[in-house]
Amino acid sequence: MGWPWATTCLPPTLRLRRRRPQPASPRSRGDGAAMTYAIPDDVAVQLGRPIDSITETERAQWQAWLDKVERSIRRAFKKAGLELDEQINLGEVIAADVADVEISAVIRKIQNPTWGETSYTKSVDDASVTRRREGAGESDPLALLDGEIDNLLPEIQSAAFSTRPRFQPDRCWA
Repeated sequence: MGWPWATTCLPPTLRLRRRRPQPASPRSRGDGAAMTYAIPDDVAVQLGRPIDSITETERAQWQAWLDKVERSIRRAFKKAGLELDEQINLGEVIAADVADVEISAVIRKIQNPTWGETSYTKSVDDASVTRRREGAGESDPLALLDGEIDNLLPEIQSAAFSTRPRFQPDRCWA
């Protein structure tokens, strides 16, 4: 968890402040599983479908995809040394923005399940098979886009490249 000298060698303005972990939010489905910030009904609304037209199979599949996207968001926050629920409770991240990212990823999967594949040709005579993929990167439509993660993660302000009006020696070995 970081460098051992990071808390003693850096001036107080540059030290990372760790907040006390907050209890998990009491969001849960009826089965006791944690609930995502978006629900399958939100996906249906974004697709322009009536909520009562969603089959139970679609609802279960969309919820599984929403769960997967939220786990990806949580992993991205953990990589940045943050907890998603804690950042939402502190007001650093808006829950509606998290729901928007989850819904967008699920809609990408629904509208284009073979993400990046723009054409597929199959011929019987002379055995011709053609697949065309465009764009480098993830082939999973549920993968978070860089812009989505950038919009969700709170901006970290630091004085890493600030200048001092006069020389002040670091007090690392005091």
